[in-house]
Amino acid sequence: MSTSLSSVSLKEEFRALNSSGFSVSTVNLRVKAQLNDDMVAKVAFALPKKEFRRAVDRNKVKRRCRSALHDIAKCDRLVGGLYLIGGRRTLLELSYNDILGELRYLLEKIYDSRSLERKS
Repeated sequence: MSTSLSSVSLKEEFRALNSSGFSVSTVNLRVKAQLNDDMVAKVAFALPKKEFRRAVDRNKVKRRCRSALHDIAKCDRLVGGLYLIGGRRTLLELSYNDILGELRYLLEKIYDSRSLERKS
């Protein structure tokens, strides 16, 4: 059964995500996650106006990232939980496949650190 995607809608969820969770980043992306055993992955985006001056650019990055997450979820590689995805201006220059690759890499790092934490 694949994990479904939705958006973070409650302030309490967003605060919980900011206060605790795993955080990993690359030059272009940053992913902060608080994982749980739900079959729903709730996603929020943090794309500041200082980095993306035009709303068109912010929306383009959100669409690409959301689409990449859907593709990852189809392959059963997305664990339920809360995710905060932040980006830099250089994301506009990346292709969809590059964004997909970076998200997969970051999520694998989060899942690996979670499994190490459970073993301890």
